[in-house]
Amino acid sequence: MGGDKSVLTAGKNSILVGGARSKLIGSLGSTLTGGENATLIFRCWNGKRYKNVVAHTGKDGVEAHVPYQVDEADNIVTKPDE
Repeated sequence: MGGDKSVLTAGKNSILVGGARSKLIGSLGSTLTGGENATLIFRCWNGKRYKNVVAHTGKDGVEAHVPYQVDEADNIVTKPDE
């Protein structure tokens, strides 16, 4: 967890929460939640190389303070309720 303008990086199945203008980088199975104008980067392994799936809060329907994950088709989706 980090405050405004933080940079957070974590491995598989991590939960990252950052404040406004933060940059969050998580690997496969991670959940990223960013504040206003945050950058969410999901680093996905396809068996041969890494692919980064990037989203910005406030753009393309990605909202601040909402937890997101990447599905099997590399789409950024809201984290399902458990």
